[in-house]
Amino acid sequence: MKTVLIASGKGGTGKTTTTSMLGRCMAEVFGLRVALLDLDVDGPNLAHVTGVEPYGVEFDKDRFFPKKVGNIEVFSPSFIIPSDVACAWSGDRRMELIHELLLKVSWSDPDIMLCDCPPGTGDEIMAVLNYAQDVAGAVMVCTGKMESLVDARRLAALFRSERFNVPILGIIESMSYVAVNDQFTPLFKDDIDIPKELDIALIGAVPWRGERRIDDYTIPTTVILKTLGLPYEVKEKDPEISGQENRE
Repeated sequence: MKTVLIASGKGGTGKTTTTSMLGRCMAEVFGLRVALLDLDVDGPNLAHVTGVEPYGVEFDKDRFFPKKVGNIEVFSPSFIIPSDVACAWSGDRRMELIHELLLKVSWSDPDIMLCDCPPGTGDEIMAVLNYAQDVAGAVMVCTGKMESLVDARRLAALFRSERFNVPILGIIESMSYVAVNDQFTPLFKDDIDIPKELDIALIGAVPWRGERRIDDYTIPTTVILKTLGLPYEVKEKDPEISGQENRE
């Protein structure tokens, strides 16, 4: 199983949506067995985004069992922490929870696991980097705002540090433009050259839409799978890759 971290320096960049949609694209378009692990203790929204029941968990002794949707398995802290309870824990307890989530979920032999990582460069992401096993790389999620880019730069420095040395597979620009009735308008006006500023390849520029579309994620998914050496031939007819082509 390949493990890929989906991460951002700042919250609110669309990281959880990106994790969910990359997972759906890998499963539905490319036919892979996918595990999605939510590691965002403060805002565990992956269950809501993927459509699985957000609370309640099956377990056996010290093992947790994920919930399944199609060819995707999902596990989230929301399964064990009610939505009306704040996770007012110290750093050590948060790190221990992340440790258990990484080691004690019984997956069904997936081809790839995408980890929806907590934002920032604090205790939580440090726990992910310390305890996650066989990390193949990270995909960073950023918007076109300078505030997002500045924090992404800090996170990239953490990944590239001698201590962790996590390969950065690329960056996805989330909410790059607004797509309405096949009209494409840039959402932010900061005019930032993200790959140049971060020295990271831009593997996708995803629009904001009223409804999420898998074909917006086909190009970044293909790049990720090809880089990791996983099958990236579509299982049926090629989906229409309209979002990014129309932007060019």
